[in-house]
Amino acid sequence: MNETLAGIYLLDEAAAGLRDELDRRLADAAGRLRVGRPEFPSGAVMVGAAMPADDVTLRAATGIVLVAPGLAEQDRVQRALAGDDSTWLAVVPDPAAEIGAQRALGLLLALAEPRGGLSGATVGFVGFQPLGWKLADILSALGASPAYWSPASERRLTEEARKQALRTGARELEFDELLRSSDAVVIDLPDMPGSEPLIGRAELALMRDDALLVNTTSATAIDDGALIQALRGDYLAGVALARTNLEPLPLDSPLWDIERVLLRPDAATVDPDLARRHLAAGVARTLAQRPELHLELRRVRRVARRRSPRANRGSVQSKGRD
Repeated sequence: MNETLAGIYLLDEAAAGLRDELDRRLADAAGRLRVGRPEFPSGAVMVGAAMPADDVTLRAATGIVLVAPGLAEQDRVQRALAGDDSTWLAVVPDPAAEIGAQRALGLLLALAEPRGGLSGATVGFVGFQPLGWKLADILSALGASPAYWSPASERRLTEEARKQALRTGARELEFDELLRSSDAVVIDLPDMPGSEPLIGRAELALMRDDALLVNTTSATAIDDGALIQALRGDYLAGVALARTNLEPLPLDSPLWDIERVLLRPDAATVDPDLARRHLAAGVARTLAQRPELHLELRRVRRVARRRSPRANRGSVQSKGRD
């Protein structure tokens, strides 16, 4: 094997934190995963979320894996490599978006099941960010029609949303039109502390009486008081909430007692260890797909610890004495 291809450098703290998991997932990786910036980048494969390297260094590398990068960092690296065919670039997205999309889909399907599923339904996204992009992909495959409205405050993210919309077939609508026309509305916005709720009494009144509403991302997007009034007035067929204005939700909140409300606060949090394993799996697959690195994926099994027969017998005996 060419020695110049042997070094895989984990450049930053985020990438270095994947080292042990990558070693478990990749055959022949031991000794080739190195933490830190390569002194001579020519022939190196560099892995990281933020690349601490100038354009010349980036172009000297054999390959670059961007791990859950920010949009600005991804743009910088892509610009640095423009017209350079000697350096390959792969992007491993943030797994939190995929995990969140799967959880949002589970809540959406739970609400939609009584009406026969989502096929043919219009699902509108208030905000359209990485979770929404993943979910729109899945919904399109299920026969639903995604649509979105994106606030103008994040111009760079809005431009990316339009690119993703072309890929997923999502239609861009005005805010009021999206609320009026959607069979289901999914909130895909970050928290904005101190701001007025985007969806209050007037916005809920625009939605169809039989619409579904899912919120897994923002505690500030929906006015809980207005939502309770709408539900008491027989608006909305079903609501799933992982985020609420007050967290944890007070035990005396009427939301606990309304039958059409599904409360799942656990869906809003992604276990860091789970996210790290997903991220490492994505990086491992990316590296294994490069034939010049001569790496193969291992099958990773997680086996639950079993108690010894002696421990089990002791437990049974103790139970018998009680």
